[in-house]
Amino acid sequence: MTSLGPTAAEAGGGRQGPHPSPPSVAASSGLTSEELKVWRLIPHGHANAIKQKYLAAQCGMSTRVLQRILKRLTEDHGLPIVSSCSPPYGVFIPATAEEVDAFVGQLASRALSCQRRIVAVKASAGQELADAMQAVLPLRPAGRPEEPCTVRSRAPRRCLTCRTEFPAWRKDRKFCSDKCRMIYHGRAAKP
Repeated sequence: MTSLGPTAAEAGGGRQGPHPSPPSVAASSGLTSEELKVWRLIPHGHANAIKQKYLAAQCGMSTRVLQRILKRLTEDHGLPIVSSCSPPYGVFIPATAEEVDAFVGQLASRALSCQRRIVAVKASAGQELADAMQAVLPLRPAGRPEEPCTVRSRAPRRCLTCRTEFPAWRKDRKFCSDKCRMIYHGRAAKP
């Protein structure tokens, strides 16, 4: 019988066999057999971290299935499983408060980076989408005059029919006039 990958000791930096499962985890948390198998093979301490592909091979599952199980173990069962972006790479159970702090800092940095990307993509995609829509669909219906609405505001909203601006403090307003509302709903002819 051939091995699918290095043993936990080879892949995880010298870990000698699975750690004992605390009785409270095995007995009371309702882990499935797959979850318990994964939990028992995760090493303690950053120095013993094991890469997900090796852990998945030891458990006889794909890395995607392993990732789902790791997520369930952490989020649903509250088990402390962390990962490392610095050598040795992989997943492990934190042995010290410093390892927990390093993981939390890593997640916070990643969350902040994701938030910055969301803002940037929304800003650029929003403008590009508005430009594309302007090219495909004119913002003013044909035959409408180009002069702006007489309503002025500091933070403008736009009429859904003629796209002219009106005050933002009128959050319930979608049209600059009753005539635009009637045109939009098809109850009045376009001028």
